[in-house]
Amino acid sequence: MAKKSYPSSAEAQLSLGLGNDIPTQRLYFAVVPEPEVCERIGELAEALRSEHGLQAVLTGEEVPLIIVQQLGDFPGVDARTLKRICMAAGKLQRPAFEVCFDQVGSLPGDGRYPFALQCGPGQDLLLDLQADILKAMQPILGRVKPGPAPHIPMLTDSRQVAEQPVQSMRWLVREFVLLRQFLGQDREELEGIWSLG
Repeated sequence: MAKKSYPSSAEAQLSLGLGNDIPTQRLYFAVVPEPEVCERIGELAEALRSEHGLQAVLTGEEVPLIIVQQLGDFPGVDARTLKRICMAAGKLQRPAFEVCFDQVGSLPGDGRYPFALQCGPGQDLLLDLQADILKAMQPILGRVKPGPAPHIPMLTDSRQVAEQPVQSMRWLVREFVLLRQFLGQDREELEGIWSLG
């Protein structure tokens, strides 16, 4: 699975969202697994699709991501707000920690169900990071609804698959990132990256 590169925020054209209330962008915090783990996740997704006879669509991500917390969908993100979000994220202090993803299963959906790799050991530490992010974002964005437990989406399918164990994937989480996704486009931009530890 090839490593995906994201343009930096300096290279990105910021939308000012001038009066348009149709969401075009999504901001979310994520953790990127180590490259060798990314390859294994891609192989696992293909194997499980075949094993369960899913007519599934791969998520399209070249790099599997742990989605830690979505901030919401916006008609545009102005530069001042983005700067405040990044400054708040930069103040988070949390040590690096190990995670272990060892189960897969379908998450709730509306006719299309994300089939995701789910965390066992280390989930409490990911939830602590999620809680820190939510607290830091409240003065900027108001109350952001907590998302589901951090997970790695692999496939999307109309069928639901019961939770099952898989070979564990462990690695040390050393950093987290902020990504801007352009809705309806196969495009994302890296807006910030922060070290843990």
